[in-house]
Amino acid sequence: MITLVIFINVGIALLCGYFAWQVWQVRNTLAAVADAILEWEHNTHGVLDPNVTPANILQGQQGIAQAREGYAQLQRQLQQLQRLLALLGGGTQLLRSFGWRRRRGARSRYRARLPITR
Repeated sequence: MITLVIFINVGIALLCGYFAWQVWQVRNTLAAVADAILEWEHNTHGVLDPNVTPANILQGQQGIAQAREGYAQLQRQLQQLQRLLALLGGGTQLLRSFGWRRRRGARSRYRARLPITR
């Protein structure tokens, strides 16, 4: 009877030892996760520091404002160029409607056929 009690106690002790080892493993895992989170917090603190962040945000806003201003200026220049091209296109259509045709080299050939008189 005593041997049975001893075997039961040894079994319970081994089972408790196994559970203690599992708890130890979970503790080590949680410690590693906590260390990783602290390291991430330390690395992001420099970027998200409340004393530095407003300056970074202002610098970014100024850059965006400059880019928008440059884009607006390019849009105005593009509109002016489109108006000029439309005006030139309208002018050539107007000349064509009055019968003006562009003749390439017609004058030079005509002059070459005329005899020179002096």
